Amino acid sequence: MEERNQFLSKTLFLKGLKCKKLLFLTKYYPNLREELTEKAEEIFQTGNEVNLLARRLFPEGREIPSNETISRQSSITSSLIKEGVENIFEASFLFNEIFVRTDILHKGEEGWEIYEVKSSTSQKDEHLYDVALQFYVLKNCGLDIRKVFLVHINSDYKRWGEIEIEKLFKKVDLTESVFEKQKEIEEAINSLKEVLMGEMPDVEIGEQCIENYPCEFKSFCWKGIPENSIPEMEIRWLEDKFGLYRRGFLYLDELNPEEFNGNPKMYIEAFLEKKIILNKKGIEDFLNSLWYPMAFLDFETFQSAIPPFDGTKPYQQIPFQYSLHILPSKNGKLEHSFYLAQPGIDPRRELIEKLLNEIPSNSCVIVYNEKFERGILTDLSELFPEFREKIQEIIKNLRDLMLPFKRKDYYHWKMLGSHSLKRVVSVLTPELSYQDLEIRNGEMAMVAYQKMYRANYPDEIDKIRKSLLNYCFLDTFSMVRIVEELQKLVK
Repeated sequence: MEERNQFLSKTLFLKGLKCKKLLFLTKYYPNLREELTEKAEEIFQTGNEVNLLARRLFPEGREIPSNETISRQSSITSSLIKEGVENIFEASFLFNEIFVRTDILHKGEEGWEIYEVKSSTSQKDEHLYDVALQFYVLKNCGLDIRKVFLVHINSDYKRWGEIEIEKLFKKVDLTESVFEKQKEIEEAINSLKEVLMGEMPDVEIGEQCIENYPCEFKSFCWKGIPENSIPEMEIRWLEDKFGLYRRGFLYLDELNPEEFNGNPKMYIEAFLEKKIILNKKGIEDFLNSLWYPMAFLDFETFQSAIPPFDGTKPYQQIPFQYSLHILPSKNGKLEHSFYLAQPGIDPRRELIEKLLNEIPSNSCVIVYNEKFERGILTDLSELFPEFREKIQEIIKNLRDLMLPFKRKDYYHWKMLGSHSLKRVVSVLTPELSYQDLEIRNGEMAMVAYQKMYRANYPDEIDKIRKSLLNYCFLDTFSMVRIVEELQKLVK
C-alpha cells in the first residue's frame, strides 16, 4: 500500500465525490482494480478523440507533455504563461497537494479562460465539480481566471463534407456557477483529505457501484454478495433494490408482493408461485397478423461522437450489419443471408442495396423492438430517396415480435419482468444460448465493430467478424424459433 498522503488529482477528487471508498481504493489499493471493460475503454478512447478535435477551436496551442513529473508539468506551464503563449493544452497546476490538468487554457481579452471538453451532448452534474476544482486550483496559483466554459458535442449538428468544428461543439458558460461552488469545493477537498489519512471508509454498496458502467472495484466490494441476489439482478422495475438489500432482503422470494403495486406486484407473485401467464387469444391475434413469406430482420449499429460520414449526426445509430432469415411458406425451407461491412467505409448504401435485393416483395418483416428497426429504415429512406418507395414498403410490413411479451400475453416467472429478446429466448427456446458467444448483446457488437477500426492484424479482424456474424445470426434465428413456439402454444 502507498504511504498515506493528502495528494489529490482531479480524477481522485471526482472519484471521491462519487464514493469515498472508491477514492481510498484507487489511491492505496490499485492492485484490486478490475481490468477496464471494452465499453469503458471505448468511452476513454472517444474522450481522447473529441479532446484532440476541440483543440482546433484554439489554433497554435502548446501541449504540456503528460510523461513528465508533476512538478515538471507545472513548471513548463508556468514558463509558457510567462512567454505569452495564449493557448495551452493540458495546462498543469499544483496547489496545496491538489493537481489538475486543464484541457484548454486560453488567454482571452479580459483574462484567462478555462475550457473543459466533454464527449457528452449535454452538461452533467459532475462536469460542474470538474471545472470548479480547476478554477479553485488555478486561482490559488495566482491566475486571473475570468471565464469558465464547458465544451460539449452539439447533438443537432449534421455533417456534410469536412467537419465544421465551430458547429460540432457547443460552449456553455459556467463561470457564475463555478464561483458559487467554491466554498463547497474547499469543504469537499478537506473532507477527502481526511479520508486519505484515515482508515478505509465503510461504504455500503449502492447505485454508485453500477452507475454508467460497473465500478472497477466492484468485485472487491461485492465479494460477499451472492449470485442471483437482488443487488446482482438486472431488474429495472425494482426501483429501490439497494434499499431493499439494506433492509435485509437478499432474494426475491423474501419479498411480500402486497407491499408493491402494479407490475412489480405481479412479477413478484409470479416468481413466488412459479407462474406462467398465457393469453391464447392475444397470441392468436398476433400470429394472425403475420403472413408468408416471413422475413426475420435484425440490424446492428454503431455510434460515434464525431459524425463519421455525410448526413450523420453525433451518436446517430449507423447500421453496419444485418441478419435476415426468410421462411417462404409454412413448410418452406428456412434461408439465411447477411451483411457485415468492412471497417472504415460508409456501409449504408451497400447495406440497403443488398437488403432490398434479398428481401422478398411484400414480405411480413418480423423484428424485435420495431421502434429501433423502423428508425434505421426511416433514416436510410431519407438518405437515399431513390430507394424510398421500397424501404417504405418494408416499414409498412413491419411486425414487432416483442408485442405479445410486452402485453403479457405470454409471461414466464423466469423473465423477471423483462421482455427483452434474450430473456424470452431463455424461457421459450432455452436450447439457444447467448452465453457461449464472444458477443452477447448489441452493446458488445457495437464495441467489437469499432475495435475493427483499430485492429492491427488480419487474424484479429477475422475473429471479430466471425463473432459478429454468429451473434447477429442467433438474433434472427431466435425470432424464427420464438414464432414456432408461439404457434405450438395456441394449438
